[in-house]
Amino acid sequence: LGINLQQSEVIFARGDSMEPTIMGGDSLLVDLTRKEIHDGAIYCVRIDGEIYAKRLQKLPPDKVKVISDNKEKYDAFYIDFSKDINFDFEVIGEVRWWGRVAK
Repeated sequence: LGINLQQSEVIFARGDSMEPTIMGGDSLLVDLTRKEIHDGAIYCVRIDGEIYAKRLQKLPPDKVKVISDNKEKYDAFYIDFSKDINFDFEVIGEVRWWGRVAK
């Protein structure tokens, strides 16, 4: 995967917003050096103090579409950086691998 172990983290998913791709309890390997948004990739992001795994789509010049894979329960939304936003947003890193314990 080409990941530097000193610049990566393993986190554990909670919730169902990224189902069926990522399930609650799955392990996510996050590359903290990959913050540039590439369409369709899954990223670990901080939104208003909370950590999420979401697909991001860059919409030039200043928008990002935040997408949950579970479209039946969660709507996509947009962050427009050309306007003042009243919450914090940060791309923490790209999710490079995920897996789950077999049951």
